[in-house]
Amino acid sequence: MSQDFSLRNFDIVDFEKVIGLWKSAGIILSRSDNPESLKKKLERDPELFIVLEQDDTLLGTVMGTYDGRRGWINHLAVSPDAQGKGLDQILT
Repeated sequence: MSQDFSLRNFDIVDFEKVIGLWKSAGIILSRSDNPESLKKKLERDPELFIVLEQDDTLLGTVMGTYDGRRGWINHLAVSPDAQGKGLDQILT
């Protein structure tokens, strides 16, 4: 695997790929993991939802929240095919 990674903010057009990645990585989805809720997330704090790609392939995501005092990582996922290669360190 080459090191030519691209980090960028999530865009709603990524929704299906991200949901597929989350499911394949074992993330348990909640009712708020839907297009409408994620559009609202993008309006609030788009910089806290990042995708990691390589050659147009989605390798990982991290989605966080911040309430003004505390921050959380809600979902951190790396594609099962790319796990064990330290990509989580790029995302966090």
